[in-house]
Amino acid sequence: MNYASLLYIKANMKKILVVCSVFLLCTMAAFAQSQKFHRIDYKILLSADAGDGEGIDASADDIILQGWTNPNYIKIQSDGEMETIIIHNRKNRQTYFLYPEHEQYVDANPENTASATTDEYPIKYIAGQQKNIAGYACKLAQLNLRHDTPEEDPIIVDIWYTEKIPVLYWGDFDYLEKLPGAALSISSSGNGFIAANVIAENVELSQFEVPENYTEVDNVEDYEDLYADTQLEENLFQYTDEETSLIGLKDGEDNLLTEAIYTTVAEFHAGQGVASNGDYKYGVIDRQGKVVIPFEYEYLSFNPDAAQYVFSKDEKFGIMDANRKVLIAPKYDMINFFNKGFAQFTENEKNGLLNLKGEAAVPANYETIIDYNGTHFITIENERYHMYTIQGLRKVATNLDYIGCTEEPNIFIAMKGDKYGYIDHTGKLIIPFKYSGATLFSDGVASVYIEETDENFWINTKGERVAAPTE
Repeated sequence: MNYASLLYIKANMKKILVVCSVFLLCTMAAFAQSQKFHRIDYKILLSADAGDGEGIDASADDIILQGWTNPNYIKIQSDGEMETIIIHNRKNRQTYFLYPEHEQYVDANPENTASATTDEYPIKYIAGQQKNIAGYACKLAQLNLRHDTPEEDPIIVDIWYTEKIPVLYWGDFDYLEKLPGAALSISSSGNGFIAANVIAENVELSQFEVPENYTEVDNVEDYEDLYADTQLEENLFQYTDEETSLIGLKDGEDNLLTEAIYTTVAEFHAGQGVASNGDYKYGVIDRQGKVVIPFEYEYLSFNPDAAQYVFSKDEKFGIMDANRKVLIAPKYDMINFFNKGFAQFTENEKNGLLNLKGEAAVPANYETIIDYNGTHFITIENERYHMYTIQGLRKVATNLDYIGCTEEPNIFIAMKGDKYGYIDHTGKLIIPFKYSGATLFSDGVASVYIEETDENFWINTKGERVAAPTE
C-alpha cells in the first residue's frame, strides 16, 4: 500500500464519534440466519494537515473501509470508483471478490489464484507498547516491507491490534491473519487508516454468500489507479516513472516540474517539502526541485504546526527549526516533535520528556511512556498502567489495566478489569468503572457502552447522560 499517496487528503481529525462494545464470542449454530459480528469502520490516518486533494472522492472524515469479523466469517467492503466486497468463510477458507456494479464475482480460492502472501512479510511484536483506539487497548506489531533487502532503508508498517476482536484479514493484507486479533490501525510514517468506530451488530448470513444473479469472471476490467498522482500542495502533484518507480513533480496541467529522481516526496508546506534521493538520504526541495536543505539526513520529518524538523544523523535524533537552527542536538536514540510543551525522547532504551529548553523534565528512566499532557505522563510497567505528575514525578494512579489522556486536561480514561471509567488529575475515581466500552472525552462529552443492557449513550464530565453531539 502506498501510504504516502494519502498525504494530500485534508486531515481534519475531529472528535471520533465512537460507539464501543466488548468482544462477544459467537457460538451460534451453523444453521442460524444471523450471527453477532464486530463491525470496524476505518478512516484515513494522516501524519499532518493537508490541503484538499483532487482525484479521490473522500475526506479525512469519510469511512473508506468497513470490515465485519467473527469466529466464522469475514467481510470487507470498500467504496471508490468501483465498489468491492470481499467475503471469506474461515472454516472452509472460501474467499470471493464481489463487484456489485457489474453483478460479477471472482473466485479467489487458492486453486484459482496465486498463493497467499502471509509468509512474505515477517511480523515483529513490540513489547511494552500500547495505545487506545476506539475504546480498545491495542498492542503494537511491525513489519518491514524491505525485509528482503537489508541493504536498503526499512519501510516500517505499524499495526495496532486488539486481541478482544477476532482477527481480520483480506487481499494484500492477508499477512494480518498471523496476528492474535483484529488490526485497528495500519500505517507507515503515520499515514494509513485507523478504526473510527467498532460496533457489535447482528448480520444476516446471506451477506456472506455470492448472490444468485452474479456471474463468475476471471477478473474485472482494471480501472484507473485513484492514487496515481498524489497532490502535495495546491497545483502541485507527484508522479511516478513506470520504468524506474522513482518520483517527480508536476503541476495540475501535467507539466513536468522535475525529473523523476526521488524515492519519496512528502506533503509540501509553503512551497517546500521533504524528499529522499536514490541513496535514501533526506533533504528539502522547492516546487522546481531546487535543494533547500541538503540531502544529508538519515531521517527528516517536518511538523508545520511547530515549524520544526525531527532529523537523524549518525543514527542519533534531534530537532531543528525551519531555518536549520538546531534546537535539540542529535544525541538521542529517538525523539518526537514537541507536543503540549514536551518532546518524548529515548536514551539507552529508556524514555523521558524534554521541555522546551531541552532539559529532561522527566528523566529517561521509564520503559514506556504511552501518553502525556502538559501536567501528567502515563507509563506501562510490568504490563500495568501508572500515571505520574511531570512536576515532582509523583505517582498518582497505579496498577490499572489502562490509562489514557483525554482532551479534558483533568480527566483521564481508565480501565480496571474489563470495565472503563474515568479518573481525575489526582488519580481519584470520578466516573465508576462500569462501562464495557468508552471513548476519550472531547468537547466535554464521551460515548460509552454497557454490555449488560446493550446501551450506547453519551455522558458529560460528571457522568450524566446527555444528548449526542451535533456536527
